[in-house]
Amino acid sequence: MVIFDIPERRRGVRERLRILMTQFGFLRLQDSVWISPYDCEDLIALVKAELKIGKDILYVIADSIENDAWIQEHFEIS
Repeated sequence: MVIFDIPERRRGVRERLRILMTQFGFLRLQDSVWISPYDCEDLIALVKAELKIGKDILYVIADSIENDAWIQEHFEIS
């Protein structure tokens, strides 16, 4: 899970991050919350460095998400 809060003054960076998350195959859970069932810690570290948003983005490892049937269907996992 990736959670970010990028200030409005850096709107272009926020939009670039959303494009990258889509390209990397993440699923948008909420506006600034994206998920993937795969280990992507290294990828997120690279994105943080490239976009200079280290303190504005959090990488979270979660064991489960409530009511996740649609997520499992999206990623074709069970």
